[in-house]
Amino acid sequence: MWVLPVGSAEAADSGTLHGWHVRPASGPVGTVVRYDGTLPPGEVTGSRDIFVGLSTFTHLPGVGDCALIVFLDHEHHRYDRRTRRIPGSFTVGSTGTCRQATSKAAAGIHDVVPGNYALAVAAPAFVVGEFRVTPSDLAFSGLAGLGVQAGLAVLLITTGALALAVARRRDLPAR
Repeated sequence: MWVLPVGSAEAADSGTLHGWHVRPASGPVGTVVRYDGTLPPGEVTGSRDIFVGLSTFTHLPGVGDCALIVFLDHEHHRYDRRTRRIPGSFTVGSTGTCRQATSKAAAGIHDVVPGNYALAVAAPAFVVGEFRVTPSDLAFSGLAGLGVQAGLAVLLITTGALALAVARRRDLPAR
């Protein structure tokens, strides 16, 4: 397993380890991260053999301990067979899924939390660097569950129906 240490929030590069660069070293959800490095000989035969992932072992409130694997947006990379070099980039997603969890509550999609995440290139997997997710400047209130959304929808429809009924009664001629 190869790990790059995370720089400070102001650092432009997480440093190098075995020739790998991760830029920037930290940022909030939505940050575009660029990486570049070289795989050891025999690790991969082509670009389709490569998987890029961002993960951390963390404790999620109401879930417990789990390996949070972030859904990456706009991930793309190139692989040069001659040099074994892999330059690529991705956008840090806002959600992920838990693996190796300690409770059944870990099933499903979870918000990404601030912390140190390992950037791994799988071909088979080995960690090539880290990226630190920092709190966003803007507050994120989260997403309401399906039950809450359904309840609010019923309340809104009922309120609208009552308002229509009251309006119709006012429009009826007096007897």
